[in-house]
Amino acid sequence: LLADERRIFGPDHERVPELQLQLALLQRAAGRPTKASASAREALAVAERILNPHHPTSVALRELLEENEE
Repeated sequence: LLADERRIFGPDHERVPELQLQLALLQRAAGRPTKASASAREALAVAERILNPHHPTSVALRELLEENEE
């Protein structure tokens, strides 16, 4: 699904980091915190560039990363 979103909308579309956030949350829930962090870091880089650092998706991604570090 993520690959399709990137192909259809482009890698810098606002839907991409939002979908990656959902993926990271699922990865964390599945007990894969390393993969969740990697997905969140990638999404955060895009979200902060195309949305802004205060956008809810950016905030949620930072919070997820902080929680995974604990």
